[in-house]
Amino acid sequence: MLLATNGFMVDNSPTKYEKLVDNIKNNPEYKREILLNKLVGFYRIGSEIGIGNFSKVKLGLHLLTKEKVAIKILNKIKLDDKTQRLLLREISSMQKLHHPHIIRLYEVIHTHERLFICMEYASEGELYSKVSNDGRINELESRIIFSQIISAVDYLHSSNIIHRDIKAENIFFSSLSPVNVKLGDFGFSIEATIDRQLNTYCGSPPYAAPELFRDDHYVGIYVDLWALGVLLYFMVTGQMPFRADTVGKLKRLILNGDYTIPSFVSDTCQFLIKGILRPIPIDRFSVKEIMHSAWLDSEKFSDSLLSFQFNPCQEQSKLSKEELYSLKILQSLGITKQHLISSNITEYTNPAQRQSSYMSNLISSRALSNITNSEGHINMTYELKQSINGTYRIIFHLVQKKLRKETSSELEANSFFFSQFSSIDDSPNLNRSRRLQKNSCSTDGQDLSSRKSRQESFSVNNNENSIFCKAVFEILLDSLIINTLLILKSFYNHYQLTMLLRINVDLPSLKLYYFLTKN
Repeated sequence: MLLATNGFMVDNSPTKYEKLVDNIKNNPEYKREILLNKLVGFYRIGSEIGIGNFSKVKLGLHLLTKEKVAIKILNKIKLDDKTQRLLLREISSMQKLHHPHIIRLYEVIHTHERLFICMEYASEGELYSKVSNDGRINELESRIIFSQIISAVDYLHSSNIIHRDIKAENIFFSSLSPVNVKLGDFGFSIEATIDRQLNTYCGSPPYAAPELFRDDHYVGIYVDLWALGVLLYFMVTGQMPFRADTVGKLKRLILNGDYTIPSFVSDTCQFLIKGILRPIPIDRFSVKEIMHSAWLDSEKFSDSLLSFQFNPCQEQSKLSKEELYSLKILQSLGITKQHLISSNITEYTNPAQRQSSYMSNLISSRALSNITNSEGHINMTYELKQSINGTYRIIFHLVQKKLRKETSSELEANSFFFSQFSSIDDSPNLNRSRRLQKNSCSTDGQDLSSRKSRQESFSVNNNENSIFCKAVFEILLDSLIINTLLILKSFYNHYQLTMLLRINVDLPSLKLYYFLTKN
């Protein structure tokens, strides 16, 4: 709503964030959904998309960003100590992982009875279903899929995390054309150095390495490598290398290395499978040897992504491109730097905090006393802080996907994100002030020295107006003052005004910038 204040028109309309918070607090329909566990945090919970031994997975929609997510729901009261430990490891592992081919963790929400793990949603199904329904995958496509999985496992192992349950059921498609897959389900994952001996049997028997049946201990990376060999065989043949109707028979086949590769599989692929499925762990191809094998020689492997770590107090010139984009989109929703600071976003995203007792509290009903009110309900202030963190993580990840041109069915369908992303200046202009200060030579083929000369000339000729303009913006920091903008536009043409704002003024809102450049 535009209100007249001292002769100016001020936009006092509630932001999307304010509207959502008000609905959660006061809207009877929202309150009913919360009681029925159909609304938790900023997520509306939909249909069931998966089920496990201790959990259900449902489709969720983040109400601010309109991003679809997968929400794993667990009944905390029914979790025994062993399951709690596994769950803690899963959350702890996912907190650390930032890779384009690993499912991302956005937020963990807990009530007295339930735990909600909100994650990236890969909408095109799992690898197992694709092969089971459509048959074996041709080697050209298998190379792409396997190279993405290998890059994820290489990143895992370099982060000292062992998955221990690599299988086709845990590989998810976020896009089919072009193909893009994600490794998920870290329920059996564990932090372990390359030489640490483990003794807990994990995973699915058809993917189990021989040492899991033979020895009382094993080294985690070699177990993951064996599973990769089984997975590759399954993709290119459409069947498992070791097949039996009982676990006992399956165990003997695996211990004896009793399998054959069909002749239609290429020689280079056969060589790779045989190099991975070696009975002696230390003899197996390493991840690096797999990546440099003849079969994968032409493939490119993805690098890791930036973590969610973010300090909103940091100077804008020191923020990464991802952080700048994310901050502007958050501001368009009504989430300001002050919101981010008050939500302790630095604390929750700092790697040093990942192993803190906070993670343990997420699965312990006994730890709720410090975040609940006298009626036993989750404290609204605490919940909003968590929801702001979750919103930031989702937007930051969407920005990363967009900047690296990652294709995702859900990303393409998110009209809100695309409209906000496209309204932000293109990436060369986003950092123009920083490049001008550093005397960079050019941007997108344009002559930077020419633009800098025009800027300096403009600054000298209009110094008094520049001081006046900057002072006005500093005084009216948080308001969209339409009349003031019209006055300023009478001083400068479009190019001069936008250059002035980008270089000299820390814009308080995306709306302000959008108005200036579009009118």
